[in-house]
Amino acid sequence: MGGFGGGSSGYITNGGFGGGGAGFGEAVFSMYDSVTVVNSTFTLNTAVGGSVGISGYGGAGLGGAVFNLNGDVSLTNDTLAADSASTDGRELYNIAYGKNPDGTSVNATVTIANSILANATGGTSDLVNNTGAGTATVNEAGPNIIRTSSGAGFSGTAPLTSDPMLAVLGNYGGPTQTLALLPGSPAINAGSNAAVPNGVASDQRGAPRIFNVTVDLGAFESQGYKLVPTNTPQSANPNAAFADPLIVTLTENFANDPLPGTTIVYSAAWQRPLRRAQQLRRHQRQRPNERNGYRQRHGRRSV
Repeated sequence: MGGFGGGSSGYITNGGFGGGGAGFGEAVFSMYDSVTVVNSTFTLNTAVGGSVGISGYGGAGLGGAVFNLNGDVSLTNDTLAADSASTDGRELYNIAYGKNPDGTSVNATVTIANSILANATGGTSDLVNNTGAGTATVNEAGPNIIRTSSGAGFSGTAPLTSDPMLAVLGNYGGPTQTLALLPGSPAINAGSNAAVPNGVASDQRGAPRIFNVTVDLGAFESQGYKLVPTNTPQSANPNAAFADPLIVTLTENFANDPLPGTTIVYSAAWQRPLRRAQQLRRHQRQRPNERNGYRQRHGRRSV
């Protein structure tokens, strides 16, 4: 595993070999191999092709996070976000290319479940499936969020394409940094419990992998949130500022760390001054037993 730079023998977008080099799979490069990734985050990786070489072709930057060439890659509860590729496959590029030594067709297979591929840059698609000269397939074996994809050979559950609403990379508990799910994320409780591998009981941080009945998409499992208000309650005269600033901090329950990037809407309680007539009517409604100068007692009227 790890990034791969093919130099003059790298795969070229126009077909064939030669040119200025290539950058394939800056986090994971799989070639004729089997790779399984569970509960992991890939972010801020960049696949950049080289300059134009003597053949007249430039190198390709393919698969900002993962590049699979004639191999078998499985992704479960992973978050691939904010990676980039100068050519395409901003998060993942899958290709079947060439032939086996015995002349038979090659296969390239990617299986994805409970994962997020989103918020990438460069190229046009987060996931590219390129059949090349062989058979390339992408099996979506459970729910996923994949913002954009291209190519043929897809099967399984159609992915969501909505914004997963991820926090910035940070320390939200556990030994490694993660991309937390913000409140309201469509990834929360959107996964398939059946797709979680046997023996996997926690997320990337060590928090329970299934919280609130259904597993989340991605490497981060939301454990719920809480709002911590400061300097409230307090009051002020009209058109006057509060004596102290109102502060509300949103934290995630597992690590009790703030979640940057969250929008909190404040709703101020207010009431218009009542006119004298309104005050009087309200006062009268509060004394329902008085009618026309008489006081009612047990069904009788007395002066």
